Amino acid sequence: MSRRGSPRIILGPEPTRFVLMGAGYHLCAFARILVSAGLPPPLILTYPRAQHERDRLQLDDPRLYSYVFDVAAELGLELIESPKVNDDALIARLLEKGCNAAFSLSCRSIIRRQFIDAFHGRVFNIHPSPLPAERGGGIYSWRILQGQRHVAVTIHLIDEGIDTGAIVTQRHRNIGLKRPVPRDLMLATNEL
Repeated sequence: MSRRGSPRIILGPEPTRFVLMGAGYHLCAFARILVSAGLPPPLILTYPRAQHERDRLQLDDPRLYSYVFDVAAELGLELIESPKVNDDALIARLLEKGCNAAFSLSCRSIIRRQFIDAFHGRVFNIHPSPLPAERGGGIYSWRILQGQRHVAVTIHLIDEGIDTGAIVTQRHRNIGLKRPVPRDLMLATNEL
């Protein structure tokens, strides 16, 4: 417990302050969880605001999408916009702000070795599949094409491969729809 009586996540000698990289429903939900638990406020790293507009307009259901700029303002969280995650100056800035672990949640960048090393390997990803199956993108479309009716979530460490890092935890379940569409799979994944 910290001095304020709230829980602490400790992945090293200091309390963990996450940088949350990406956007959307999962990032915003995780930010809310960290803040409500009294943990150090995460810093949000996202791509430039203009690149969010397509998702914001097409995914108007709050069960599918949360606008990271609104949630950051609501929670009083610092937000950095950057087209590059693996930039040395950006990494130094994140470290200077006390971030000592990272979590990729719908991040559009492939995380490179210099980023992983800067955070001493404490870089995690959430992936909507039962890894090692279904690596990469296009998960929901591939499931539909293959006639599969399941959803899954894996939290894993990021390494230099694509969705190949050590698995921390997984959950999965079948959904009761004969012909799910991507929206059905997204909603069921978000619930999971």
